[in-house]
Amino acid sequence: MLEHRGPAGAGGLAGFLCAAGILLTPCLNPVQAQTDIPSHPPGSPLPDQPYSHFHALLEKTFLKVDVLTLDIHVDAMTARRVGEMVRDRSYSDDLASSVARTVLSASEAFVRMEFVRTVKQGQFLNGIKDNLDRARAAGFITQEHRDQVVAKLPEWYAFLAERKAQKGDVVVYRIRGNTMQTTYYGVEGTVHLDLTRVGEKHRYGVLGSYFAPKSAFRKRLVRSILD
Repeated sequence: MLEHRGPAGAGGLAGFLCAAGILLTPCLNPVQAQTDIPSHPPGSPLPDQPYSHFHALLEKTFLKVDVLTLDIHVDAMTARRVGEMVRDRSYSDDLASSVARTVLSASEAFVRMEFVRTVKQGQFLNGIKDNLDRARAAGFITQEHRDQVVAKLPEWYAFLAERKAQKGDVVVYRIRGNTMQTTYYGVEGTVHLDLTRVGEKHRYGVLGSYFAPKSAFRKRLVRSILD
């Protein structure tokens, strides 16, 4: 699988083609200088309305140690559809499945994951692999896609080998249609990874990982809009 390198953001031919969704292979931009870490969807029509924002705090079950927070914002139409199906209902597996299918079909989404403690590279990558396995088991992605992503993880996140994922680091997935941009922000504001991929399988891989039936996030995310 080829990667296209060019100036960060929309600069350069590769950046333009990535933004336009013309390239079908990943677009990997170089590390940027320090920048502000987004806390919400920047420059986006994503609404701040009921049922548009899902939240979850992940903790290690045995030690009860907080690991990361996860926030997912979806577009207005998806929020309305979610609201219609969950209003005046309590949590159930069937309801969670309906919400999951709706969110996975969102035309636009902003996913923000923030570490609240330091995590080793291996722990982080194993967590991604486990989530992808659950998405695969749920039928959200194919085995081929799971294997392709897993094979690239050590390259994409090579910078974590010595640095680790630090408390305050943020990973953002920006989804617009079939284009997904992954950005890893260090706590100090440095962009360590800026990766753009085109194809609906990437959206299903990320959102499906969080909403798969056995995901540690699924129940927390759905309950967050029922409270």
